[in-house]
Amino acid sequence: MLMPLATAIAVFAFLSLPGWILAADRKRPIWSYAAAGFASQFLVVLLGALIALMVPGGMDVRWTMAVTLVLAVAAWLLRGSASLAWPERIEPWSIVVPALITIAAAALTRGAIDQRPDGLIVHAWFNADGFKHLGHVNGIANYGLPAQDIFAGGGPLAYYWFFHTIPAIGAKLHGDTPGALIASGLVQTFAFWLLVYGLLRTAGTSAGWTALFALLCWLSPSPAGFAALLARHGDIWAVATEMDITTMYARLLSGSLPFRLSLYTPHHQWMLAGLLSWGLIQAQTERDAKALHLLALAPLVSAGAVSTLFGLGCLCAYAIMRLLDDRIPLARRAGEIAAMGLLALSVPLIFHIVGPGAGQSGLASPIFEFPAYVLPAWQRLLLAAIALPLLYGVSLIGLAGIGRGWKRQIAAGAQLQMLRFATTLVASGLVTLIGVSLIDNPRLVMEFQLRDALLPYLGMTIGLAWLLDETDGKQRFPRQWATAATPFLALGLATPVLDSIWLVHSTESWQVRIPADDLSVLSYLRNDTPTDAIVLQYPALPFVKHGVDTWAAILGNRSVYASPRATHFQSETQRMEQATRYFSGKGPLPRGQYDYIYLSRTLEPQSYDLLNRRLTAAGGWRAVRCGRNACLWKREGLAA
Repeated sequence: MLMPLATAIAVFAFLSLPGWILAADRKRPIWSYAAAGFASQFLVVLLGALIALMVPGGMDVRWTMAVTLVLAVAAWLLRGSASLAWPERIEPWSIVVPALITIAAAALTRGAIDQRPDGLIVHAWFNADGFKHLGHVNGIANYGLPAQDIFAGGGPLAYYWFFHTIPAIGAKLHGDTPGALIASGLVQTFAFWLLVYGLLRTAGTSAGWTALFALLCWLSPSPAGFAALLARHGDIWAVATEMDITTMYARLLSGSLPFRLSLYTPHHQWMLAGLLSWGLIQAQTERDAKALHLLALAPLVSAGAVSTLFGLGCLCAYAIMRLLDDRIPLARRAGEIAAMGLLALSVPLIFHIVGPGAGQSGLASPIFEFPAYVLPAWQRLLLAAIALPLLYGVSLIGLAGIGRGWKRQIAAGAQLQMLRFATTLVASGLVTLIGVSLIDNPRLVMEFQLRDALLPYLGMTIGLAWLLDETDGKQRFPRQWATAATPFLALGLATPVLDSIWLVHSTESWQVRIPADDLSVLSYLRNDTPTDAIVLQYPALPFVKHGVDTWAAILGNRSVYASPRATHFQSETQRMEQATRYFSGKGPLPRGQYDYIYLSRTLEPQSYDLLNRRLTAAGGWRAVRCGRNACLWKREGLAA
């Protein structure tokens, strides 16, 4: 893991270089460099993807590093003759807090992925979201840019893939895709929480209070854990191993927690980091630093290709924040918002992530089948509003802090901008959370709410800054608020504790097991077959639909002939039907081009032996790696 981690740090730093050069025009706190670095990464990935569109046959993902170098030179030239300024003195807490959170994320990830002599066990939701991201990183590492669909024979990909470019660079450099994805997420997690620390410091909190508030934001002390204990009559072990407590209120309101943001949804964390970077640069950076302000817009322009639904929420927050910023004329602000909206819309259209023939086709997949709503829209809206205190718990006192901040009539400056930003995060997030309840598509509502629930968490955390009273140069938390909040905080802390146990020790119903024989076949695929090889595998459903997923694409690093994860699913239905019939033992080999056939007793227990006998008798295929419970067949005449 040392090589993937060292590579991830180097890639993160190199992609951040153009932003760091622009930020070094004067002394700034270290979190300003984190913000500039994140914005730089978005611009590098966006420009790299656009260039790849113009290159016949696409572009190796490593050429993204060349794009970075060109942007770094341009940033240096924009600075003119000014000398480089070093960051301000680094506060110990600004390193300790992100480090603690990153170490915890690494420990939870390590515990959720259990390598044993008899196989690999992967716990939820690393076996769902994590598997999906691993497949797309494999696709970019293999096929380059623009991204292609590894779950559909390398066909067009209608999925937001910009984040996956970063770990794909590491995977291409050292060959360890799981290590690249995990290491990239951990490095990003450290920088993300450094950014959150910087937002709180910009809002005016002392270093000590900032550290405490940032840690509380990460822990996300929701009442869900206590509610789960009540539902199971106090059976702690049952709650900690059998229940995904974050879904306690799913029938009312779906909401993700910052505690899980650092684990298996790194693309959402990257999108949120982009929005927070823009907010910090807006608040802290002088108006004459035009290049840095323009750079900060890159995450918002790219939003639709990073996390499409969450990107809409982030763009909404950006628009509200710009409308509140009275430092420039309203007409100019409105024009900027309109221009940004058009640019942000064009990016997912250019890369066919959304639009005619894209996106909607993928929604036809059985993955997205969801029970229809029973309640009318007005009742769903009411229930969502009622569920807000259950979702946010003690964090809601941040609303009182925001209210106090506006009453203080803070003078123009970084604190006022941060107050506006916190207000924007809360307002846009809550309006989206409740408003989408009116949509008649339950899966779409859930996806919106899971992402946008994060915005109020961050806004309310920043709002805590204005609850503090300052006397004799020292900040104190008001006793009445501390007295009121303490019991709710104590109850809420059960949630991250129980959630941590569940992530590592959840029961078999939350696990995917890949036996040793399958791992041997997948290792052969990964290391001893051409990177453009296509594999026929049983088209298993992903874990969220009670399946085990498409291992050849996820752990074998090779494109598959058919999978329910195909983003242009409607055009793949014939392949899916043919593959399903074949692996059930009821149909012939599917028509089409594929180079290997992967058979697994785990995936097709009833027909495994029959299919092996048929391939042996039919000719034209040769077993190249076989165990008792898994076998890989290669088409005769295929070059090694």
